[in-house]
Amino acid sequence: MTSSAEPSARVAVLAPLPFSLYFIWRIFQNPFIILGERGVSINNAYSEFFIPYQEIEGCGAGPGLVINTKRSGKIFSAAFDSSLFGKSVRREIEKEIAVRIKAPKHDSSVKFEKGYTMGAPEVIGPMLSFVLFVVAISL
Repeated sequence: MTSSAEPSARVAVLAPLPFSLYFIWRIFQNPFIILGERGVSINNAYSEFFIPYQEIEGCGAGPGLVINTKRSGKIFSAAFDSSLFGKSVRREIEKEIAVRIKAPKHDSSVKFEKGYTMGAPEVIGPMLSFVLFVVAISL
């Protein structure tokens, strides 16, 4: 069975797909937290942090995990938001962080790091959507 839609109409319908998939991945799958030996790594949608345990004062209240630091203020993590299971997991992470910051020895050479995760690979989805849209308009 053949489709009566023209190629440009099919491309126009598919143009938002790469952007939509990128958006779903970036917002809902990319945020995570890693509790390492030297500190906590937080990856939010567009920023990343490494917080050494000696910099952490404790965890605070907020929509997700909030880490209070000595010099950098509050660091918010989007990994555990107000979802159904997020609160119980967040509480366990908060307890584990509290145990780890009380450990007697920490490496003082480890420094706080902040970065942004928007780079070349991340623009592929939106750019591909734009190119497909332009192709659809020009056909």
